[in-house]
Amino acid sequence: LNLSTPLSPAKNNITTTTMSASAQQLRTDLLKIIGENPGGHQDATVRASFASKLQAYSIADGVDPSDVIFAIGKSVFGVE
Repeated sequence: LNLSTPLSPAKNNITTTTMSASAQQLRTDLLKIIGENPGGHQDATVRASFASKLQAYSIADGVDPSDVIFAIGKSVFGVE
């Protein structure tokens, strides 16, 4: 391995995904809901807001379906 020459993603078998700007904003919004509402999973309004954003995020371009945000939605907010 020559450390002076960067390897391309194809040579490393790395799959890169480009998340759309709207997906990035939705993910930021979801993290903000989590961060600003530590007890939010007990508040119907917060859960509804999180569910709505998570749904939009799930269909946005470039979203990784294995993103941890989906596990958080399911286990903490009860949203799939």
